[in-house]
Amino acid sequence: MRSTLTYALKRLLLVPFMLFLIATLSFLLLALIPGDPAVLIVGEFADQETLARVRADLGLDRPFWEQYLTYLAAVAQADLGQSYLTGTPVMEEIGQRLPNSLVIIIPSLLMAVVVGTVVGTAGGYFRRGPVGKVTSVLISAAQGVPPFFLAIVLIYLLVFTIRMFPVPTGMLYSSMRPPPEVTGVVPLDALLAGQWSVLGAITAHAILPVIATGLFLASYFAKTVRTSVTQAMATPQVEFARACGLPERQVVRYALLTARTSVLTYTAVLFGVMLSATAVVEVVFSWPGIGAWALDGVLKGDLPIIQGFIVVTGGLVIIAYVVLDVLVAALDPRIRH
Repeated sequence: MRSTLTYALKRLLLVPFMLFLIATLSFLLLALIPGDPAVLIVGEFADQETLARVRADLGLDRPFWEQYLTYLAAVAQADLGQSYLTGTPVMEEIGQRLPNSLVIIIPSLLMAVVVGTVVGTAGGYFRRGPVGKVTSVLISAAQGVPPFFLAIVLIYLLVFTIRMFPVPTGMLYSSMRPPPEVTGVVPLDALLAGQWSVLGAITAHAILPVIATGLFLASYFAKTVRTSVTQAMATPQVEFARACGLPERQVVRYALLTARTSVLTYTAVLFGVMLSATAVVEVVFSWPGIGAWALDGVLKGDLPIIQGFIVVTGGLVIIAYVVLDVLVAALDPRIRH
């Protein structure tokens, strides 16, 4: 127990340093992008006096190192600036849109884990039979279909052909009013207000994005699980379990326990991938998430939005990896030493 806590503390001490690197890289990368933010704000036909005034307001007329130190100080205070085009604080936008993305990301990740574990375990256990070949074909086919294409197919089949799901117009029906704003997070505000019809509408609109994202990620998870289970089935633990006459379901359980480290690792990797991979899916379904918001900022050249997205998502990925490291160390004592 003490060694696990020591290991966790060592990993936590790295978090501020990693956040510093992410903030620095986001500043340097975007500082090298050609173009003048002042022109983006006031237009290319503005006079030089107006451009100079906007540059002074943004601090762009100061030395590079001073801009960098000012940016780091602001990030340390959770101030990610304001959008060049709307003037809205970036942190406020992230606070409202990130929970909307998590409404898709968390169920999609759970779906990927469940479906991927079942398909991957079946493929690894029956690797020499027809079941193994079928799962291999399914995994390869699913990996070749991008999630936005799957989303378009689902919309065509289940929305416009069968009419099983509502038209993708965001989180709510076009005629429905959002709940009274308390936290700024629409699902939570609807829950606090007891507006179950709003929660039902959010659920109905979220099902297809979850399926499109979850199935795509499940293919990669299934491939990892299949490889891990195939290797685990040849370990001495599994051979010993069979020699002891244990039923096959117990043998498979031992194989999954042996493969749990790689499964946990890939779960954290998928979480990091989904923070940015859902952007196109959110655009297709008009979902007001952080990915679609960041993509719109990229297309418009809104640098504070891009920087804020990089810093926040990078921080979330670092936290996910630290939690993963601690869990793996708790399950596998070899990691701690």
